Amino acid sequence: MLRFHRVIVDSEPRLFSEVMSVVREESERSDCRMVVQPVEFYRRFQGDAGAIFVAYDGERVVGFSLLARAPRINAIWSPYIEELRADRAVCGVLVQNLVRTGYRGCGIGRALARLRIEYAEARGVRHLFATVEPSNAASLAVMTNAGFYELERKLVYEEQVPRVLFHRASRSPTGRAVRASRPSA
Repeated sequence: MLRFHRVIVDSEPRLFSEVMSVVREESERSDCRMVVQPVEFYRRFQGDAGAIFVAYDGERVVGFSLLARAPRINAIWSPYIEELRADRAVCGVLVQNLVRTGYRGCGIGRALARLRIEYAEARGVRHLFATVEPSNAASLAVMTNAGFYELERKLVYEEQVPRVLFHRASRSPTGRAVRASRPSA
């Protein structure tokens, strides 16, 4: 039976260790396209700076995802946030949505994305952003089905990896969604 849980790193070290084993397992795959980060990277997504969500099958961690909030929002999003004239405090980024190989295609990635969206919106986040590796058809579909739209495709991060950049606007109190577009040069 699948279940989902928000993880507090310092209070659940065993669980966090299992999350890191999912990262290691993925990094050892010959077709791994994610940017593998050190443990310290994952520890940053706590409290007001974000959240970590985990998917279990019984007691086994089968997937996880991160939500970043200010000040953990990467600088690649600054032009879009500025264009929206949004306060960074009402922005968030869906970071890494990773599901173990044998569990892919079962809706876990979709459920983890939905959890992060609901969690963020319940805390006042109005604009969510995400990047997806361009050949990852399943993740592209998860983003599109969750109401994200493509901003552009470009090389990003220090590693200069190709990514599709996405944005999703929550409904404003007036019921109107505000969308970002590709920033002007």
